[in-house]
Amino acid sequence: DVAYDQRTLFAVDFDQSTGELTRGLWHADLNRRTYAANLDLVGHVRTGLLKHDLLVGVDYYRFEGVYSAFGGQTPVVPSLNIFNPSYGIDLSSITRATYNQFGTFPEQWYGLYFQDQITLWDKVHILGGGRYDWAEVGTSFSDTSLALAHAGETKERTGYFSPRVGIVYRPWQWLSLYGNYVKSLGSNNSGTPLPGSGSLDPQTARQWEAGIKTEFFGGTVNSTLAFFDLTKENVATVIPGTPFSRTIGEANSRGVEFDVSGRLTDQLNIIASYAYTDAKVTKDLSGIEGNRLISVPAHSGSLWAVYEFTDGMLQGVRLGTGAFA
Repeated sequence: DVAYDQRTLFAVDFDQSTGELTRGLWHADLNRRTYAANLDLVGHVRTGLLKHDLLVGVDYYRFEGVYSAFGGQTPVVPSLNIFNPSYGIDLSSITRATYNQFGTFPEQWYGLYFQDQITLWDKVHILGGGRYDWAEVGTSFSDTSLALAHAGETKERTGYFSPRVGIVYRPWQWLSLYGNYVKSLGSNNSGTPLPGSGSLDPQTARQWEAGIKTEFFGGTVNSTLAFFDLTKENVATVIPGTPFSRTIGEANSRGVEFDVSGRLTDQLNIIASYAYTDAKVTKDLSGIEGNRLISVPAHSGSLWAVYEFTDGMLQGVRLGTGAFA
């Protein structure tokens, strides 16, 4: 159960000739409740040369979100001139006006899933399975009261099957080759839809990945080189100039990731990673098709190191530092 008070300033309009930026205030009291439960049944059987690790399960997820909010533009919040800005507004000092926007966004999901991981000759591992989701997503809006928002809820129902398959071939102890393909169905409850526009459509995705994994020095140093291609549909994206979100048609991310981790000496451990990601909007009706996807860097990486003292007065003490770029 999460309850929070949200104050946000957002850009509404901009006059390029004068540099004047008109701003708005979104002040909301939000409450979100989540209920989740799952039951897994696991079995281990053999059929001839094949070893099976079986999984069958069900899960249930319920989400209840409500908000009472005020949304308004200047003069509630003063405008800002970008050529001569005046900073220092204390958001906590801004007193909201009477609530003028109320909304609800409930969800309910049921899932049934199965999986079989097959091992052959201790070198080949094959995974096959999938899940079926029954999803019910709703939304409602009122500019009068939260009770009227509840009364006007509309719900959309979706059924979706998500397969997953994968294979790992380990010819030697230190080397593994792998590949997988998976589809998924996800919620867009992190975004708030425009009032009156209905709930955000659930996000669907499909991904394939292939790569190499290695182990050296008795398993103390591990590395993974992965190539991936991920496509998402109905990705929630903030609408410029508003606190609300909409869904774009399709986005694709493809690239390569490399990471290595391990104990270099008895005292020193490292974790290092690098990723190149080409992420673009591939389908959209509003003219942003071909643009890079927001908040996804083309190049990213990290390095983390931990040094542990193994003798003396500081034995057992560990010091760590790291950087992300």
